[in-house]
Amino acid sequence: MKDKPNEAWEVTGVDTLSKARDLNNTRTDPEIPTIIKNSENHPRTTAEHIILTGTTDLTSVASLPATHMAKYASLAIINTNLQIEKEADLKPTFEKLYSYVLDYSSSREFKEKVNEVNLNSKSQAEALSSKVINNTDTAILNKEEKEAKNLYEAIKENYHKLPESSRSKTPEQYLEKILFDKIKMKALEDTIISDLEPKLVKEAENQGFKKLTEHSKDRTTYCFYGAPASGKGTSVAMRRKEAIEQGKNWSDIVKINTDSHRDFITTSKIENKSPLNHAEAGFISNMSYRLYEKKVNDNKAPDMLVDTIMPNQYILDMAVKNGGKALIDVISIPAEKCVERAYERGKEEGRLVPREYNINANINVPKNFHDIMSKYTGKNIEYKIVDNDVERGKKPILIEQGNLKEKKVEIHDKTRLDEFLRKQNLNPKAQNPQELYSEDYSQKTPTYKFNDSNLGIKVSYTKVSDEAQMIKEQLRTRSTSDGLTDSNKNVTVKKNNQIGR
Repeated sequence: MKDKPNEAWEVTGVDTLSKARDLNNTRTDPEIPTIIKNSENHPRTTAEHIILTGTTDLTSVASLPATHMAKYASLAIINTNLQIEKEADLKPTFEKLYSYVLDYSSSREFKEKVNEVNLNSKSQAEALSSKVINNTDTAILNKEEKEAKNLYEAIKENYHKLPESSRSKTPEQYLEKILFDKIKMKALEDTIISDLEPKLVKEAENQGFKKLTEHSKDRTTYCFYGAPASGKGTSVAMRRKEAIEQGKNWSDIVKINTDSHRDFITTSKIENKSPLNHAEAGFISNMSYRLYEKKVNDNKAPDMLVDTIMPNQYILDMAVKNGGKALIDVISIPAEKCVERAYERGKEEGRLVPREYNINANINVPKNFHDIMSKYTGKNIEYKIVDNDVERGKKPILIEQGNLKEKKVEIHDKTRLDEFLRKQNLNPKAQNPQELYSEDYSQKTPTYKFNDSNLGIKVSYTKVSDEAQMIKEQLRTRSTSDGLTDSNKNVTVKKNNQIGR
């Protein structure tokens, strides 16, 4: 039997987009994404729509049944209204309320609402498609009409990509059908949530569940970013302890996690083909975020916890809106350990993470994190980057922490920061640990966004040696460029706060 690290590196994924575009798909095909399998449209129709629109987002061409939408809406309502201690508690909470949701979605009143949505969506799609087809002056179109016009142009441009035998409709007919699906999905979500939310929350309270506390001020969003199996749970536990010490109730926080939503998708056991239900699980998450956004806009949103891989500007915008604050933890370990830990965890859970997905996560977090943070200079965001490659039971090692509102960043370990930044140079196609690192991997100087003095961020170091090393690197960079500037004016060193490696 092969050793486990080698087995871990043999876990490959499924090219869901290519499979979704296959015009020969059938519902019985085990290799198609669940959001296509569960759609009201035939998989072939969905494939046509993907080809014609050129989309890479499978949720944008989804047409889920109303009963599925009611189920997923109930999860969004639970996520954003009820107190739950941890993500794993979502399933037993849902199971206690599901009989109520089933009764609701099988009622005559619900079916009447769905029929009304279908009729209105059909009328709107017909009117909208007619307007954009016959209009040549985009200046007089509103936002929705311009989006429909762009969709029409994409359909006409990609129409030739469909084999003649597969062109069941004209471009204009495809436009109307795709618009109908989009309008119907949005209308179903809005209609079901506005009707079901107060009813389901009342039922939950009758069963003894507690409602989340709404905050008009002092709202906090806890964000945890890192590759699969990087050890985000340790940082969550530390933030939980910190919050409890500050008098917070950790159950009284919205917790949205796409992995938790996979349990609610009707599908066969998929193990290492977890990408097949990723779009549908993500659809539930996005529905939850849209509902949470309404609460933020009304200034009545609870605190929230976000456990994901990459920073998302949509979520960060919500976090800091109306006086909100974001506390961010970025967790890093060597990519090869992520792959192997994910394999061990996946064997226990029956859901394996594809090797290439994990490697790309390790690349993209350091590649994009500081760039995204730089867009929030002056906003109420505090973050820290930690190295979780430590012995079990030990705390992660602090690499860097920042306060964007105060425009201050403190680097505690530049060596580890360089290691973190260099991960963006990993080989995304590596099939074993040795292939992760190219010969010049360690020679590539990582770029550090916050050295840009135009951002106005004060960078300080807790080690004299780190500060000296950074100045040396900056001088070397300056010597090879034109127009020298004082790029070190935003760098200071805290000599009294040295932290050893």
